[in-house]
Amino acid sequence: MTTGAVPPPAVDVRILGPVRCYVAGRPLIIGGPLTRTMLAVLVVNRRNAISPTRLANTIWDGEPPPSFRASLHNRIAELRSALQAAEVAATVLLRTDTSGNYCLDIRDEQCDLGRFEQARTEAMAAFDSGDHEHAAEHFLRALGEWSGAALDGLPMSTFVEAFCAHMDEERHRTLEARLDLEIAAGRAAEVIGELRALTARHPLRETLWAQLITALYESGRDGDALEAGRVMRRILRDQGMDPSPRLTALEQRILRREPLPTRNRLRLRLTVDTDGSTLLETLGHVLLYVEDGRRFEVTEAGMTIGRSADNDIRLEDAKTSRHHARVVLDGAAVRIEDRGSANGVYVNEQRIRGRAALVHGDRIRIGSVTLELRRPLA
Repeated sequence: MTTGAVPPPAVDVRILGPVRCYVAGRPLIIGGPLTRTMLAVLVVNRRNAISPTRLANTIWDGEPPPSFRASLHNRIAELRSALQAAEVAATVLLRTDTSGNYCLDIRDEQCDLGRFEQARTEAMAAFDSGDHEHAAEHFLRALGEWSGAALDGLPMSTFVEAFCAHMDEERHRTLEARLDLEIAAGRAAEVIGELRALTARHPLRETLWAQLITALYESGRDGDALEAGRVMRRILRDQGMDPSPRLTALEQRILRREPLPTRNRLRLRLTVDTDGSTLLETLGHVLLYVEDGRRFEVTEAGMTIGRSADNDIRLEDAKTSRHHARVVLDGAAVRIEDRGSANGVYVNEQRIRGRAALVHGDRIRIGSVTLELRRPLA
């Protein structure tokens, strides 16, 4: 009688919530905030080598100590020791190549970030094939990978701020896509309570209001749908905003008691890169696309936006202030600053206060004009 080799214990790293590592279901003790930040950076860059200098600049937010190489070595050794104690081949899982670069060699299914991305990809494939029931299930599975706010408990830094902003938007888009499918499948009444809670928590997110109004109307509650529209308008007016044309058209259809158009496509825009680039590599070299087709590269000097002729990007729009906003490169991050505009700066339909981090795919509204942040194609 022969016996097969004992398989290695399962490793599961989680960063969509507090940063944790499990082996065979048991949590590992993985050190303090800087060690957990390092682990998060390695997860984001999984299967890709990252140099000590880049790793240090990321976890120490551009100001690594003179002895950063020794400190990194100690933290890597600390992680390997914890993995080896759990009977994991640590030097295989957490490799150092001949150039001294580090690589966390885990599969997508071994981390919540990878499972989240996989589930969304499967959801889109199911939707494209017309299998809306399974698409909704895959979206729900993707959302189930979250155990709190991304990187919860880590000290704020450029990396943490940018990653959290990016992933929070992806989480919202995934949730909204699932709700679209639930409404389209005839389960509008079942999601009304969830949508009421979501609009209360995110009152400036227009997609959620459109879904709540639609769900109420599809459930035969015309009066409640119109009241939801009035509440939404009051909230937007208090912020100096007007509803989008899509929301106005939705309200008009309901006032005329017309059937709503069939929902034949998802609003979800998958912004996870498909060319092998990591999230960190998408930050720091960006293009701004204006809806009229113009394209501007953001340099280290920054990019000003406004109605006045002395701006880098001039918008001839009555709702745009003379000096409205500025986009800057701040180390590895991209930020947008409101320069005291009259009508505010909106990122993904949420008004910013002062300044905010931007990531690939973000939509910026300046007055009546929309711009999109993208990275150049290879």
